[in-house]
Amino acid sequence: MNLRRGWGDVALAVVVIAVVGMMVVPLPRVAIDLLLGVSITSSVLILLAAVYAPSPARLTTLPTILLVATLFRLGLNVSTTRRILAHADGGEVVAAFGSFVAQASLVVGL
Repeated sequence: MNLRRGWGDVALAVVVIAVVGMMVVPLPRVAIDLLLGVSITSSVLILLAAVYAPSPARLTTLPTILLVATLFRLGLNVSTTRRILAHADGGEVVAAFGSFVAQASLVVGL
């Protein structure tokens, strides 16, 4: 068994367990803000890696990375929604994005 492949499988399992834990355990406001920043940063990095890959053969792990990133974002979405419904506060990143999108327009919320 390849030792490198074994560690990759363990890392994938740890990430999946962390995402499930993120959905179950209520996260504090600071953690949600930090994880939203990680999510946005990872999105940009994945996009840049896909665009600037020298050949399609270098993208063999891209489907796995996209799956893990999607699971992470789904868990983050559930955690943020739980925080908004329980505390009426989604954190600074959610508030900043909402004010940027809405720009004090009542029509956007309707």
